[in-house]
Amino acid sequence: MERSKVGDVILALRKKRGLTQEQLAAKVGISAGAVSKWETGGSSPDIFLLNPLARALDTTPDELLSFHKELPEEVLTRIKEELRDLYLFRSYEEGEAAAERYMKEYPNSGRLKLVAAGLAQMYLGVKDSVTEEEAKKKLWRCLELLQEAADSCGDERREEALFVSAGIHMRLNEPEAAEALLRDLPASRGADPMSLYPAVLLKLGKYPQIGELCQRQLLWHVHLSGVMLSYLAQAADGEGREQEKLAYLTALHQLDRLFGIGMGAGARGLALQSITNGQTGEAARWFSEYVDMVLGMRTDYSNNPYFGSVQLEVGPSGQLEIRKRLLQSLLEEEEWEPLAGVEAYESALVLIRARLEELEDTGDGR
Repeated sequence: MERSKVGDVILALRKKRGLTQEQLAAKVGISAGAVSKWETGGSSPDIFLLNPLARALDTTPDELLSFHKELPEEVLTRIKEELRDLYLFRSYEEGEAAAERYMKEYPNSGRLKLVAAGLAQMYLGVKDSVTEEEAKKKLWRCLELLQEAADSCGDERREEALFVSAGIHMRLNEPEAAEALLRDLPASRGADPMSLYPAVLLKLGKYPQIGELCQRQLLWHVHLSGVMLSYLAQAADGEGREQEKLAYLTALHQLDRLFGIGMGAGARGLALQSITNGQTGEAARWFSEYVDMVLGMRTDYSNNPYFGSVQLEVGPSGQLEIRKRLLQSLLEEEEWEPLAGVEAYESALVLIRARLEELEDTGDGR
């Protein structure tokens, strides 16, 4: 703990208790000059004085040292936002370095480690290219942090840490390790309270709370349904069941269109399947549909009839940055090369380039 921080705490508590430096010194059995040096950063209290000093200021030694096993929620939120902005708008290295500094400052916070590991694995390779070996080292560092978080957090956070760890093991091509972690998660906690909570709020006439709660839950389940349809499509593809794969991708596309969310994964999958089948005209049509969905994505849900009260975790500027990267990737991905020269495909590319120029010129979107 830095001396100035200790002195700041002593000064604030002394004034809060209405004590002069002389009065505090008398209570602890030291000179007023010593108190003055603490408060101005000239020195810090001897460790043997912490307990008497804490009693004199009606506090605890932990508070004097600004020690918190877990960070206050508002501090953790601020750190998370800062790290996300560094990863997204600056560089991976800056975000990683800032996370390590915070973990040194708050070494006992399991939730901070959970946040740091979650963001580090999420943004790895998104903006800055890294070698496969570098990526593995960084992912193993994330696993270390997640294990420490799982060991120190409560059940809910522990489950979150295990779930994220399983995802990292999949990225490391270690499905057996991922399966072992997922088996450790409880299959159910009994009846889902969310199935009853809205009914209670409805009975109490708390309609705004119902709207906010149910919209969040609906968004979660719609996203989950999309993920399951995507996995079903991949499983069908692995077994050569093309018609079932097409049915799953079509359902995923309809889900995206109906609720106005997602990144056009259904249309993208249908475009790629059409390329595989040699149907370049159909593939170009689906590619155009995919681009239309990406271009139409908003930076928030304010105008969405289903999720208008839901606040996205990543703000508008971050959402725009993600959109820009996605659009840029569409110009660079080699899998679309068979569509070169097809009118619908070329027209979609023109729209992509125009949108990217708009984002570069204005720095914002719609």
